Amino acid sequence: MKKVLLAVAAALVVGIVPAAASRSISSSPVKKIGVFKTQAISFLAADGSRAAVVSGEPVNKTLRTWCYRVVVWNVATRKWTKISSGVCPHSSAVNEILGLALAGKRVAWLGGVGGNRLDLGVTVRDLGTRKNIGVSGFAESSNGAEGYPDGGYIGNLVGKGNSLVFSEWNVCSAVPEGAEDDLATCNQPAPGTKEILIYGDQKLVEVVGKTSTTIARAADAEGDWTSDIKTISAQESIPTAVWVDAGRIVVQPRSGGPLTIYSAKGAVLKTIAIPNGTSSGTVLQGSQLATLLDGNLKVYDVSSGALEKTIPLQATALRDLEKGIAVYLNGRSIHVLRLSDGKQFKLTLPGKGFVDAQIEASGLYYVYNLAKGASKGHIVFMPFATVLKKLH
Repeated sequence: MKKVLLAVAAALVVGIVPAAASRSISSSPVKKIGVFKTQAISFLAADGSRAAVVSGEPVNKTLRTWCYRVVVWNVATRKWTKISSGVCPHSSAVNEILGLALAGKRVAWLGGVGGNRLDLGVTVRDLGTRKNIGVSGFAESSNGAEGYPDGGYIGNLVGKGNSLVFSEWNVCSAVPEGAEDDLATCNQPAPGTKEILIYGDQKLVEVVGKTSTTIARAADAEGDWTSDIKTISAQESIPTAVWVDAGRIVVQPRSGGPLTIYSAKGAVLKTIAIPNGTSSGTVLQGSQLATLLDGNLKVYDVSSGALEKTIPLQATALRDLEKGIAVYLNGRSIHVLRLSDGKQFKLTLPGKGFVDAQIEASGLYYVYNLAKGASKGHIVFMPFATVLKKLH
C-alpha cells in the first residue's frame, strides 16, 4: 500500500449565501404511514414525496444471474417505478452500484463495471420516460482485478430538487527522480524520497439536461490510496460533493476542515471554518448546516458561518436535516432529533445489514433488510405530522 501525505490548499473566500428556496414536495401533505417491500436494499435517496432505493440479490447464488434495480416509490400516489440499472453482477471483478441520488423527477446512479480494469459512469432516468441516459463518459482506471489506483474516477453523487452533482478526478503514481518503477504513470517525479499518488484534473460536475458540465475545479493534490472502490469513490476526490440543497452544493475536504458552499453555476457562496477531524456526515437545509465531527453534532448558521451549538451524540452517521430536525444513525437504530430543544425518539430496526434514513418536508423515510424472506428490503414512510407528534 502506498503511504503519502495529503496536501490540500483551503480556498480563502467570503460571501453571503442567499435565502434558500423550499424543497420540492407534493402539493398536499401525505398523512398515512406507508410500507413498500422489495428485494434487499443497498442505497436510499429521498426528495419530496419520492424515495429511491437500489435493490437486488442473487437469483442463482452459483451463477449470480441477477441485476440491480433502481426502485422509485411515490408516497403521495402510492405508485412505484422499477428501473433496470444495467449493472449485473457475474464473473467479472466489479459489477456494482456505488451511488444513488434523487432530484425531483430525476433519479441517477453511479455504476462500476469491469474485469482487470474498472469503468465508472453516471446514468440518469427521467421519471415518466423509459430511457436511461448516460450523462458522463466512462472513467477508466486500473482499480479492477489489477488493483492499481491509476486512471480516471467518478464519485460523490448527490442530488436534491433540480440539482444532480458528482465529482471527477484522475490518479497517477509518481516516483522520486532517478528511481526505477515500472508502475510510475505521472508525467512528473515525486517531490521527495517516497512514491506518492497525485490526484489531478479534479472537477465538480453538474448534470444539465442529457449531459454534464464542469462548474468548479481544484488544484492537484497528493493523496492516500485504498483498494476499496466503495471508499475511494466516496472520499478521495477533491472537491468532494457531500450535499445539495435548494441549488446550493456543499463541498468538504475528506480530511475535514473548511466547508465550501457553491451555487449551481459554480460560484463560491460561503466558506465555513470547521475544525479538522473525522466527519461522519454533513447536511445543509435552509439557514442551517450540520456536521457530525468526531462524535459531536456541530450546527452552524449558514449566513454568518457562526457555530450555533455543539451536541455530543452516540452516532455512526448523520443522514439528513429538515426544518431543524436532524436524523442520524447509531448501528441499527435511527434517531430523530429536534435541534432547538434536544427532544428525540429512536427506531430500532429488525433484520441485519443495511439501514438508512432521510427526512423531507413530506416526512421520514427509512429502510432496512430482513434476514429472510422473498422481499427482504423494506421502505417505511412516516408523515411529517407523525414525526412532530413523536417529538412531543
